[in-house]
Amino acid sequence: MPANNSLTDIKYKIILRARAEWELTQFTVMADNPAGLTSAEQAAFTTYRAAWKTLMDGDMSAYSIDSSAEMLIAGITIPEYPDGWSICLRSAGDLPPILVRDTWMNLYDESFDNAVIT
Repeated sequence: MPANNSLTDIKYKIILRARAEWELTQFTVMADNPAGLTSAEQAAFTTYRAAWKTLMDGDMSAYSIDSSAEMLIAGITIPEYPDGWSICLRSAGDLPPILVRDTWMNLYDESFDNAVIT
């Protein structure tokens, strides 16, 4: 019988987000390279994906639940997407977020000019 048989809320939230990030970025490390990434981009995404595994397995004693923090976890440092890549969201409808190369974006929205991104 294992010594542990459950997860803390913090560990659960980190595993859930890690799995979502791995799914979102799966195309970036596929052998057939469907998006035509450079070898440097593929290496950067391999590092990005590994950073989530490191968070999952790391010391969580400095984290705490905070209802106003990203992922509801205070004290955590979220890995950043490799340079030149962003998450794109639709403000209307029921479409999931997608990861895009910045050069794939094909519309300028002036409402973002004064946006504060944290």
